[in-house]
Amino acid sequence: GELDASARRAGVTLRTGEYRIDQRSDTGSGPLLRYRLALRTSGDYAQVRAFLGRTLEQLHFVALDDVQFRRGADAAAPLDADVRLSLYLRRP
Repeated sequence: GELDASARRAGVTLRTGEYRIDQRSDTGSGPLLRYRLALRTSGDYAQVRAFLGRTLEQLHFVALDDVQFRRGADAAAPLDADVRLSLYLRRP
């Protein structure tokens, strides 16, 4: 999908991904479905930033909830980043 393509263009590896659906209603816009995505990614800091920036810029229905960076004992290894996104879509 579009997230995969955005990650590839930025040089980020999507290691794992999980999602769940939350229902939500917003006044004036009707019922929305909220998909919560939890992604484990790896790459350098600039690559992860580029991935997130491109995703938020191109996919207007996506919100960044949280990002946490981790580096292992080997400073030369890529960063692991846990990314939490919300996708808001209209109910069919």
